[in-house]
Amino acid sequence: EGLSKVCELTGLKGRWQQLQERPLIICDTGHNIGGFQYIVPQLLAQKVKNLRIVFGMVGDKDISAVLAILPQNATYYFTQANIPRALNAEQLQNKAEHFGLKGKHFSTVAEAVANQGPTMKRISPRAQGRAYRIRKRTSHIRIVLKEVE
Repeated sequence: EGLSKVCELTGLKGRWQQLQERPLIICDTGHNIGGFQYIVPQLLAQKVKNLRIVFGMVGDKDISAVLAILPQNATYYFTQANIPRALNAEQLQNKAEHFGLKGKHFSTVAEAVANQGPTMKRISPRAQGRAYRIRKRTSHIRIVLKEVE
């Protein structure tokens, strides 16, 4: 019974868990090359303008193999978990830059929240004096990052 209720009992987010629909927020706790070989095709299949990835790893995994398959068109927020095995965020960023991954490093993620922003309304002219309404949806993404004390 405990195994079937891991998320409920521990709060641990698992494989490809959708946390929010608009804007789309997905959590995955992949931690090795096999997990990321499963995650990356799903990331690439998402139709998003700006792919943002909060990324951290532990130092005893094959980091280079994982970094080699991550999408280069994303913005990365390199961070580290509050555990002894966590790889330093700055070291992770330096390794990622060798694979063409761009972003900034932060010691820890205190909070990450995304909400739907205002919808901009525009009109597109059409034939015979008609017009179509265009809705441009926006998002507010707030990531609170802080140094470990």
